Amino acid sequence: MAIITPEKVKRGLRIFLLITILTLLVLFFFTVRKETLRQETWEGLKQIKTTFLLLALFITLLRLYGETLRIQVLAWAGGKWISLKDSLDLNLGSLFLGAVTPFQSGGIPLQLYILNKSGLSIGRGTNVILLKGLLPSLLFLISLPFIIFYFGDLELFDSPLIRNLARYIFSLYLLLIFLLFYLLLNPPWFKKGLLRLEGFLRRRGIVKGEWGLKLLEKGFLQLEEFKKGLKESIGIGRMKLLLAFLLSIIGLALHLITAPVLLLGLGLNPPFLTTMVLQMLLYFLLLFVPTPGASGIAELGGFALFSLVCPDHLLLPFIFLWRFFYLYLAAAIGGGLLLQRVKRSGIQMNASTEKKDPPFSISSHSRNSEGQ
Repeated sequence: MAIITPEKVKRGLRIFLLITILTLLVLFFFTVRKETLRQETWEGLKQIKTTFLLLALFITLLRLYGETLRIQVLAWAGGKWISLKDSLDLNLGSLFLGAVTPFQSGGIPLQLYILNKSGLSIGRGTNVILLKGLLPSLLFLISLPFIIFYFGDLELFDSPLIRNLARYIFSLYLLLIFLLFYLLLNPPWFKKGLLRLEGFLRRRGIVKGEWGLKLLEKGFLQLEEFKKGLKESIGIGRMKLLLAFLLSIIGLALHLITAPVLLLGLGLNPPFLTTMVLQMLLYFLLLFVPTPGASGIAELGGFALFSLVCPDHLLLPFIFLWRFFYLYLAAAIGGGLLLQRVKRSGIQMNASTEKKDPPFSISSHSRNSEGQ
């Protein structure tokens, strides 16, 4: 399991801030380089409606709470109800680590660590994390064809960029879900193929000793544990999964409505449906961006897509507000919660100076899997 050290966090945070600031400066140059645009921007900012910004803040906090509750329900379906504090740390702390690690992957070790400390085995914790991402993905796959069918006459879908982007995201998520269910079937040749690959690498000297075989055996055990937990979640916790799915629908709706509310806050009268569709495409696309917190790509992608619904002179303020309510605020809160957890636990994050496992390495806590 990957270990998150303070050095990695600091380096990722610096990269995130550097890319974000440079991108915003580039966008500033392209949007307000003309004196007339600067004047229009300044006049537009004077028309900001704080009521809608406060509404966006309320929607954001409600969305974060709903996501926290959804994690509790998924853990409950996996056999263990976790505390609100643990769920908050898991949700917001992983957003912070996701903002400072490539592919937003740093949050996964933290989520597994908290779930394992709360009494869930590694396999069942993986089940919770997977369902946490799978439910919105299924919602996206279900909703996108209906959006295109019922609202295909929107000007939005006249754009080749939007059409191709929608097809790309739909195909990507469909492929990922297909691969997931294929692996869950666990065909016999799958294990045999991995074992043969390990033997080949060992004979060539690429893998030395028995650690490769032990790693595969441990992985197979955790896969079985994951499959067992998934079957139990679907069988015993069917109503709980339904509740989690409903919370996913509510969370996604709150997520999508924030962008048009922010445009209202800037004194504009945006096309709600078009803005929400743009936000949906960005939301699912940015999950696969390699930069920490999708920095750079998110700002540039938002600039390209939201230019369809936002005038040039207010585009940069909108992009900043959009990123603030979607990531910056939650990541800042998550960083504070994560710092409190580390201080409260008394665990050192630097493995080089301590013999004990750092807080996001779950190897020493895998014993929970033996009793479940």
